[in-house]
Formats: sequence, C-alpha cells, structure tokens
Amino acid sequence: MTKESDRQPSAKHKCVFVGSFQPAKDGTVGGQLFACRSLIDSPISNFIEFVLIDSTQRSLPPPSLPTRFLLAVQRTLRFSIAIADPSVKSSLIFSSFRFFSLAEKMTMALFGRFARKRVVISFRSEITNQISGYVYIYFLVRMGIACADNVICQSHEAKSTLATLFPTIKSKIKVIPNWIGTSVYSSIAERRMSLGCQPTPRRAVRLLFLGWIERFKGVYTLAEAFRSLVLEGHDIAIDFVGSGSQTEGLSEFFRQNQLTTRVVFHGWLSGQDKLNVVEQADIIVLPSLSEGMPNALLEAMAAGLPVVASSVGGIPDLVKDGYSGVLVSPNDPIALASALKRLVESRDLRISFGLNGYRDVENHHSVNSVWPAVAELLTGAPTL
Repeated sequence: MTKESDRQPSAKHKCVFVGSFQPAKDGTVGGQLFACRSLIDSPISNFIEFVLIDSTQRSLPPPSLPTRFLLAVQRTLRFSIAIADPSVKSSLIFSSFRFFSLAEKMTMALFGRFARKRVVISFRSEITNQISGYVYIYFLVRMGIACADNVICQSHEAKSTLATLFPTIKSKIKVIPNWIGTSVYSSIAERRMSLGCQPTPRRAVRLLFLGWIERFKGVYTLAEAFRSLVLEGHDIAIDFVGSGSQTEGLSEFFRQNQLTTRVVFHGWLSGQDKLNVVEQADIIVLPSLSEGMPNALLEAMAAGLPVVASSVGGIPDLVKDGYSGVLVSPNDPIALASALKRLVESRDLRISFGLNGYRDVENHHSVNSVWPAVAELLTGAPTL
C-alpha cells in the first residue's frame, strides 16, 4: 500500500531554494549544508521541485571582498531570472545575520516580492536584540521581513526576540526547529545503548568538538577546561573535527601544555570517516559564545552522545539541562570543567543523557517530522 507521503502529485510546486548544497572547495562544511541537503532528500521533493542556488562560502577565511561581491551579484542575478519564471511559485531563502549574507538574501527577498511570488526566509544563526544597535543590519532585516510571507526561526527564544524588534510582523514568524536526517546516526545510537549495560575495557573518555575552530565557538574555554581536568588526573582525550582560523593557535596551546598525545585534529571529515569519530566519542562539547540551533549537537545527539554546551541561542531549546546534557554559561572554563567532570566520572549518566537526547532528536528534529511544516509555508496550504 502506498503511503500518502510517497505519492507523486500530478504537478509539483516549483520553488527557488537559496542555501548551501555542496562543501566548499577547501572541504569546509557548515550546519546549513546538512539542513539543506536533508530537506531536499526528504519526501518534500515528492511535492516540491526545487531550483537550487548555492550560496556556500568558498573557504575560510573567506575570499577577498571583491570576489565575494561578484559572487553575490551572480547569485542574485540567477535568483532574479529564476523567480521571474511563471512556473515558479515561491522561494525559500536561508540567511545568517552577517552583513554580506543579509544584503544579498534580503535583496533576493525584495525581488521575490516584486515578482509576486511567495517568499519564505529562514534565519540560520542566533537572533539577538543587539541587531537593533546596527542600523544597516536592522534596516536589511526589516526590509526582508516586509517582503516575506513567512519567517522561520529555529527556537522560541529567537521568535520572541524577533517579535520584540518587529512587533507588527509577529504573525509571520513560525518556529520550525533545526532538522537533520537521523537515519545515518541511529545505528550508532543503538549500538551505544546496547553496550551501555556491558563492561568495557578501561580507556580514556573521549570528548568531541565538531565545527568551526574559531574564538566564538569557545575553543580556548574548552582548552582551559580540558587542561584542568587532565591536571586533576582524569583520563580523557579530545577529537576536533573541523577547521578554522584558530587551529594553529589551539594546537600551540596543547603543545605548550604537553597535551598533544591526548588531542587529535582531524580537519573536516565527511561520510564514514566522520561517523567513525562520532561513534568513538563519549561526550559532545560545544562551549560557543553564540549559536542558532547547531547541527553539530543534532548530529551527535542523534548518535546517542550526551551534551555539554553553552546556554546560548537555541541550544536550551535543544538540550534539556540535567536530562540530555549539562548547560553552562559561556566563556567560563571553571563551569565547563565542572560539567565535563560530572559526565567523565559517570558512564551511567552518559548513557542516560545520550538516550534521552537521541529520543528528543528523533521525535522533534528529524527531517521526516518537520518537512510538512516547511512545505505548508512554501505552498500556502497543508501538503498532507
């Protein structure tokens, strides 16, 4: 018997999708890539035909300003041509709150409004009331929202902040939590849980950092906390999966503190290589200074890992303190070390938190549970 979600409609709704679809040329990847790819690989593609415009940043550090400007102009021209196609009915535009991303994406939203097509904007980074202090950013966001039929926020806190800044558009704002395709991680979680009640050979507890190695990700706070735990005599190690401008500086910190045998820098990984590192990990750590709703945590939780993270942005909507992880204040190495110590010393707690987080992600953040809500915003009507 054919499922409703698997049926092919006679005519698909056509939508221009601006997001990240391919890794950058230097191999770097971001959370937006996983959100975009998992969405177009979901059953939503049975109902919606996407015209893809890739806005992936080419490298880190980013290309020169003239190069970035030229690429943005090219993408905007492609968007204006695509949205003018009579067969196209809507656009889905992913944007961060960085100035250049906003300028490009909000201009696209303006073109979408001129073309009289549905415009849905999804903000993919933390939304704070600080944007009101930057006139040019505030103006761009206001312009984009005015052009949009709906605005997607990843957390209720983000929606509240945006509604406070722009109270007249509260009805446009919809909360759709960040999503991933969970199936690739579920087998890891199941193996982890099956081993939870069995004795295992003594080994170092492995921490995992997954993402950009940048100051705003709290990597030096993590390094300080890690050093203090080692000095206390804890048998721990850490894997860094990702790269960034602070990779060398962080490496130097570990060299100076004679910790290099406990640290592995993998660079960006994908496919089975990434899954292997995730499976060997015991705790995911993300002590960021600011976040939206990070894919790194979603991936790790889908694989059954307990979380230690900063209580910023959309993270408290994702991680329940004392249930699926431990939340701490940002930029506080003492608090971070204390939280890590709690999980390092208790395998039972790691298993319990990991199981709870796995269930939460499966129930609320699987792309299969959220794609109908996205489709409804794009089409203006329930899909199922």
